[in-house]
Amino acid sequence: MNVAALILLLDFLFASFLGVMVIKLILTVAYGRRWFDQPDARRVHTAPVPRLGGVSFLPVMMITIAVTIGMMYYRGLTSLFEQDYYVLIQLSVLLGAGMLMYIVGIADDLVSVGFRVKFLFQFVASCIVVLSGLWIKDYYGLFGIHQVPGIVGMPVSVLLIIYIINSFNLIDGIDGLASGLGIISLVTLSVISFAEDRFLHLMIGATALGVILVFWAFNVFGTREKCTKIFMGDCGSLTLGLILSFLIINISDQGLVNPSRGARYLVIGFSTLLIPMLDVPRIVILRVLKHRSPFLPDNNHIHHLLLQTGLSQRGALVLLLGLDVAFILLNVWISGWMPVTAVFCLDVFLWYLFTWYVVMRLRRKAG
Repeated sequence: MNVAALILLLDFLFASFLGVMVIKLILTVAYGRRWFDQPDARRVHTAPVPRLGGVSFLPVMMITIAVTIGMMYYRGLTSLFEQDYYVLIQLSVLLGAGMLMYIVGIADDLVSVGFRVKFLFQFVASCIVVLSGLWIKDYYGLFGIHQVPGIVGMPVSVLLIIYIINSFNLIDGIDGLASGLGIISLVTLSVISFAEDRFLHLMIGATALGVILVFWAFNVFGTREKCTKIFMGDCGSLTLGLILSFLIINISDQGLVNPSRGARYLVIGFSTLLIPMLDVPRIVILRVLKHRSPFLPDNNHIHHLLLQTGLSQRGALVLLLGLDVAFILLNVWISGWMPVTAVFCLDVFLWYLFTWYVVMRLRRKAG
């Protein structure tokens, strides 16, 4: 095992260990103070459960990365990083934007925050990422678009980051779904980072994977009776959504990766989040048709529909995570020979074909 692989393994293990400690502390405080997410008609849980699990994500990641970088400087291993100033910029951007999501997420989990306030924080966080130079500069032929100037690409990237954050936040409706999708995405993005020798992004992926795997275990297998059950909450979903959008933009930036593989990376990166991103347009259209605000929650998300067909929470989870992996594998295969636009259209068609099938099953069940 080479030095870089050993460092990443230690990062993952330390983040996992620290994640267990922090989440257990959060559980103790949350159950002691009775900071619960109360069940209602829209939620699928039937007992009060804390929703502060995502509070662990960013602190565990930043502590692990800080310790690792300090030890690397001490041992003279900084050659693993591409350039010192590049590392400083990347970490500063992630920390600054991540802290905004962290703050507004905690506030929403504890006292509830209006969507306008959350949108403002998301907008500022997205601007921090984009103004640092991290924005999609080439669409690799998507609908005939290739390189775009900053006056176009930067605003579009801001909107795209906000879209990813919100779509990830909205998919967090059953145990293990949002965190499971995040784990699959992190693994995929880390493989791409490994292929491109992006050690910093591998470090971010390894630390995030460590703490989120631990949370996933508490979320899926924890019980209310043993006080080990916990939800991610908005703090976790907003933070994780930002981290994933940050990594996806990096792997699609032709200045950071091999230009000949940029199109494939763009397709594969976004395919990891196809389920939450493609579920949003249908939800928004349904709400508008019902003369409701598109920002108010309801129970029409894909996981809600699957539960209404008779699937259990665990069954819906396995189905959607399996579908996510299938989309990724399909896109890895076809992105090597199919144009980006064709891949996008095929993904959209397959997703809405699946959604139509679920809706038809519901109608047959109802009538």
